[in-house]
Amino acid sequence: MIRIGKYKAAILLTVLIAVLFGFQVKSDFSSGNTVDLANESLNKLLSFGKAVSGEPNEPMKVIVKWHGYWDNTKLSLDEAASKMTMELGLPKAKHTSVQNRDVFTSSDEQEGAQVHFSIVEQTSHHYYTVIQIEASNDINSVNQLYSLQHGLGEKLTELGVSAEWNGAIQGMVNGEDVEESIDKVEQTLETSVRLKKKESYSDISTISRSYDSSSLPIRVKSGQHNVSLQIAAHQIEGTHTVRITIGMPLITIEY
Repeated sequence: MIRIGKYKAAILLTVLIAVLFGFQVKSDFSSGNTVDLANESLNKLLSFGKAVSGEPNEPMKVIVKWHGYWDNTKLSLDEAASKMTMELGLPKAKHTSVQNRDVFTSSDEQEGAQVHFSIVEQTSHHYYTVIQIEASNDINSVNQLYSLQHGLGEKLTELGVSAEWNGAIQGMVNGEDVEESIDKVEQTLETSVRLKKKESYSDISTISRSYDSSSLPIRVKSGQHNVSLQIAAHQIEGTHTVRITIGMPLITIEY
């Protein structure tokens, strides 16, 4: 049985990884519109959450991100932040400095979900932006989440941002060890999609596995492999609770 746990937003960390260390999640939308395929991916992700939760109304955390580069602009960073927040219906962005990098951020509630925005300059007039949407998996939030992610994705595309989609669903299981937990999730998901394991990682408290599947609409290149799904299980220190995270195409939040 999965129960919702505390989640610490990782929006600034995501931006810093992308900009300072050259990481980027470049999705392969083989056909169709990016925004429409994002809705298809969200639908798959939510179905996976239902499959492993044990109960139809089991609460879980849903995190969706739009992220990408905005190159075709002569605006300064603060001007770019102001324009984007205005177009996205968010409050005026506030300036902060992270590891000697100027970052503009804004947060607000839209359609029952928490929306976090960040933008940072990679090189002169070349910006990287992330919009993170946090919601629960109850029926009202889910219905609004489809509409919200679609609208924000369209706005980013209209602005000229090379927007890519990423999503994760997260909750807790009690009374199992890490390996038992991730094995159960993997076995459950394999009843609905064919998974090919590509990568794995483990330490004393965490196991992570990445897969490719022709049934899933978005994939990324990770090393020498195509990856479209990642599962992680993490033992919460000092407890018998394991945090389960399912991400498409990769997990880009704390797990």
